[in-house]
Amino acid sequence: MPRNWRTWLAIGRCEQPGPGRWGIHWRNPGPTYGGGLGIYQGTWNGFKPRGYPSSPGRATWRQQMVVANRILRAVGITAWGCHTAV
Repeated sequence: MPRNWRTWLAIGRCEQPGPGRWGIHWRNPGPTYGGGLGIYQGTWNGFKPRGYPSSPGRATWRQQMVVANRILRAVGITAWGCHTAV
């Protein structure tokens, strides 16, 4: 499992609840905030590794967590509106 996965599950259930794995809508297409963790498209573009999908809604839940950990290190947990769910 990616680092901090329990944190990301709590945030995902708050940001994008849905029918996917662990009750999260991982494939949410956006357009502004996408994927199961509600990552802003511009932030995704700045933090995704080479070879990752062009939007968070097209990424796997593992890829989303990898990018989320990069954002967490650079910006902090307050990058997510649902940070209080943790």
